[in-house]
Amino acid sequence: MYWDLENTGIHDRIKGIGHSNQVQNMTSNSEYIYTCSLDDTMKFIHRQDHQYLPETIKFDSQPRSIACGKNGAVLVACLNEICIVESYAKTTSFPIDYEGSSISVHPTESDIAVGGAKDMKVHIYLLNGSTFSLKTTMEHRGAITDLAYSPNGVYLAASDSNRKIMLYNDKYELAHTHEWGFHTARVNCVAWSPNSLFLASGGLDTNIIIWSTQNPTKHLTIKNAHPQSQITKIGFLDNNVVVSTGQDSNIKIWDIVF
Repeated sequence: MYWDLENTGIHDRIKGIGHSNQVQNMTSNSEYIYTCSLDDTMKFIHRQDHQYLPETIKFDSQPRSIACGKNGAVLVACLNEICIVESYAKTTSFPIDYEGSSISVHPTESDIAVGGAKDMKVHIYLLNGSTFSLKTTMEHRGAITDLAYSPNGVYLAASDSNRKIMLYNDKYELAHTHEWGFHTARVNCVAWSPNSLFLASGGLDTNIIIWSTQNPTKHLTIKNAHPQSQITKIGFLDNNVVVSTGQDSNIKIWDIVF
């Protein structure tokens, strides 16, 4: 389904043959929307035509998260591999043993962050062409659920199943000493504002929380944002507007006054 935000209410289904199972994650660039699914495939949607392309990428293990890389490449975190997709083909498969759960690409550097569901670590790789070199890891006390580099590249946010969000600086050290642990259950998703000043998170607890990088002790909580339904995805439409989805099959738009 697509929605025209400039003409509220205009929407329609994506045309063409889609996935045969639940869509796990999606990302986009100026031309395409990329989706990965429990059917172990990745598909392409043309943004202008609102239509699936016939090409389908099949993975050797279940894809969990997807991110746009540089020069048109798409990176996919799977249970047993990290894949690079270029020109409608899987060109690289890098084996892993920690069950990839999430992936994020640094906006300017060659760093790739991959979350581990099994080992509860954030893995930072240097990507040189098609070669992954491990730079460092950061340990959490729960499975990594989502990762997001800030648009300015200064921060990396990592959420986990232990209710916590950790904010790292560009040296992959903790950006502050304050605990971002105000969710009461697993944190499912995180997203940055375009100006990199705010981070939004959504959780199993049905709540949305807005966090400030300038004032880490301050946060704004939207309780029961999707009543009796966990938050499944979150994003910023601009610096003051957040969009959320829930298992209640609703999409909600929020004006944020921090």
